Amino acid sequence: MVKSLPTRDAIAAQLQALSRAKGTPVTAREYHKYPERLCSVWSITHTIFRQPWNGVLTECGIRVRDYRSPEQIVDYTLDFYHREGRWPQSRAYKRPCSHWVVCKVFRGAENAVAEAVQRAQRKLAALTADGISLAEYLAERFITSRPQRLPATPPLKAVDTVTYGAPIPYPLFPFAPQSENDVLVLFGILLGAGHLRHKFIIESVRPGRFPDCKAKEWSRARRGYVDVWIEFEVQSADYYAHGHLDREHPCDYLVCWENNWPKNRPRPAATILALQEVVQDLARAPAHSAR
Repeated sequence: MVKSLPTRDAIAAQLQALSRAKGTPVTAREYHKYPERLCSVWSITHTIFRQPWNGVLTECGIRVRDYRSPEQIVDYTLDFYHREGRWPQSRAYKRPCSHWVVCKVFRGAENAVAEAVQRAQRKLAALTADGISLAEYLAERFITSRPQRLPATPPLKAVDTVTYGAPIPYPLFPFAPQSENDVLVLFGILLGAGHLRHKFIIESVRPGRFPDCKAKEWSRARRGYVDVWIEFEVQSADYYAHGHLDREHPCDYLVCWENNWPKNRPRPAATILALQEVVQDLARAPAHSAR
């Protein structure tokens, strides 16, 4: 019985899926080694599509890289640096971006690396000119938070020292809290903006004492407000490290930035409210806007 060949649509769907998973167009050699391929490379190029492999990819809607273009050689160089942590030498350029192609376009691997460095420097200069710091650019690339241009301010005095946390996707508080006071401020912003599920009325704040805050919370069960105590920590594990787990004074809520409570420790009686999770949920919301 003769085995029937797959359709063009089936081959196109498989090639597109493989290319998406790899991040670059799948090569003929890679498809030949793929254990679940629908048919051989020869059948695809000579029987079904009747054109070379790059033509097959183009017809399947996959953008083929042409490394005769200086821009794509630079992209290949930057990808190599991001992957290997070093700049490629002559022998590191292999098909389809072979050293012969690099020499033809740039007259050597050193010139290609120099062009890649200059492009990165121009990109950084453009970001700086637009008021976007390198940290915000990395956040936009790897933390999925959009860069927010901060208002212009006069330069700090030499005696002033400021420590910033990692960028976070919340325009009104763009850097992660570094202290209990930072957590307290972010908590107040989120509470005032209506971004917390809990409804609190802050009565008194007393930093340095336990608990840090006296408040009232709306209770559906009682259909009214009840008194609650709140303790602020940068990380939930700090609550245990500071010895609050054994205190006799009641604490109803542990408000922290990051919930990293040790798994081998008993859970506190207080409800843990991690602001990091609140900010992440807001960033994922389609209609998120700072009020």
